[in-house]
Amino acid sequence: MLIILQLLVYQIYSESIYSESIQILTKQEAILDVFSSSEVILEQHLNDQKLCQIVPQQLVAHDIDDNSITLIDSYKDEIFSQNFEIGSFIGSIGRIIRFVQITNGVLVLLDDAELKYLSYRNNSFQVKSSFKIEIEKFALEGKVFLEYFYYQQQVLLIANTQTIALDLIYDDDDLYIKQYRIYEQWQISHINSIATVGNIMIVAMDTGIKMFELKDHMLNEILIAIDQINRVSDIKIFNQKNNEIYYIYLLDKIQGINQYIFNTVTQELQRNLNLGIIPYPGEILDIHGDILMVVKDYNLFEIHVDYYLSQFTLFKQHQLETEIVDIELTEQFAIVIGRNGHQIVFHSIPPIYSQFEWMNQLVIPNLKQLSILSFNKDTQLKEAISKNIIIGITQHKFFYSKVQLEQSFIQCYSDEATSKIELHYTHKATRCKTNLKKKECNLDKSYQIQFVEPKEFGGNKQTYFLIVLLYLAILLLFILFIASLIYLYKKYHVEPQPKFHQKIPETTAQNLGTDHPNNYQLATQNKFVPHSRDDQTPISEQRDQMNQKLHNNRPVTQENCDQSPGPFEIG
Repeated sequence: MLIILQLLVYQIYSESIYSESIQILTKQEAILDVFSSSEVILEQHLNDQKLCQIVPQQLVAHDIDDNSITLIDSYKDEIFSQNFEIGSFIGSIGRIIRFVQITNGVLVLLDDAELKYLSYRNNSFQVKSSFKIEIEKFALEGKVFLEYFYYQQQVLLIANTQTIALDLIYDDDDLYIKQYRIYEQWQISHINSIATVGNIMIVAMDTGIKMFELKDHMLNEILIAIDQINRVSDIKIFNQKNNEIYYIYLLDKIQGINQYIFNTVTQELQRNLNLGIIPYPGEILDIHGDILMVVKDYNLFEIHVDYYLSQFTLFKQHQLETEIVDIELTEQFAIVIGRNGHQIVFHSIPPIYSQFEWMNQLVIPNLKQLSILSFNKDTQLKEAISKNIIIGITQHKFFYSKVQLEQSFIQCYSDEATSKIELHYTHKATRCKTNLKKKECNLDKSYQIQFVEPKEFGGNKQTYFLIVLLYLAILLLFILFIASLIYLYKKYHVEPQPKFHQKIPETTAQNLGTDHPNNYQLATQNKFVPHSRDDQTPISEQRDQMNQKLHNNRPVTQENCDQSPGPFEIG
């Protein structure tokens, strides 16, 4: 009924937004207006918030617990409970190491060298198959990198002193792999970050960068000459034009950010001298389009890049209160992954709006790795991918969730009837219906509301009668439902019938022709002669009477038929 009342409020509102007042029932929460086409609302104001309040926008990650898949068998409840003995856990629990996105899903690597394939279909993940990787367990104890080369449909597993190439073979919804050992040994502790472009892999290390081409299950080093690069802590790649031109950003711990342009056709790597060095060094870097974010100690620098003019601008600097492990950028917000907590923050918000410094907490215990779900353009996935789906791993589980911006609205409630109230609402947002090109725009709306009792709702009794009619209709439907159940019960229910017993007439001494009722003649031979009886009706007539009675479905009694034996012998 609350939904019906809200629909009535909306209907009256849309018809009389400028000329009539909006009537709202007392003791019923009603939504006055929803601001769904404003993208990010920068500031809001309502002149009177005694009976109507603004519910602000919220970034919410939905159902992370419900969308979790336990991949470590020993962590599952039924197995975990079996390894308890006298209050102590006597078994061992494995852990998840890393995951990588591939076509149609993800591959998740466990510490026992097991690789699990999770397929993505109908906006959910499902474990489809598992593989055993031929690698020593000690190689998985330190840093491990999983890199996907989507042109060749290959995954490269780089671990301590061991490198494995995996060919991915798809068969309908399932996946098969072939393993190849690559004789390229790494000092894994010296690798800070890895990025791939086509079949090219770029490795960022303390001594600079190295480029390799993955071909025929071999890594061939591409010799490059890069100046002014010292200790590269992170590397990110942004595709600008049809998978041919890529912008490679190298984060130097001392100097800052260098931008290189890589042509996949000519395999030429050139530094963008027009842009120069972006003088914001740090440890962590991420990019989304023209937005860069750099973490340095407890500072988060938001930098905007103009690719056409080859210019950059420090847009905003955020002060952090926790140590940052990683950053994931999306179109509207950034997920800041901390060592002791995670937060979601809008980017591209002017510094004057301080309330957007930190929008929402993201609670994911034991988070190890997080990414935004995104499949490459050449993927075989047919269905559309929802925006802002995060995927990640904890110690024992894989999870996914959609991060949504829940819209702001005005909600009103009153216990008592009121006179007409004038409300004036204004907000500044990053998008408006009237002007889609401006980065900021204003919205100004006025409302005239009045809380009324149900019998006065709508200014007359028509709407009140409508509500009463709805109640009566619901009651009538309920009565009809009960009556239908009773009718069907009576129609199809069969009561058990008592067994038919033919009433046997009592035998008297007169019938037997004896003085004592128990003076029976015992049968001592094969023939016996019955005693005489008063009624000497012929046997044929008796048979006709019996048949007639049985035909009429009436029990045969002594009153309507004499069943005593006649004067004949049975031999």
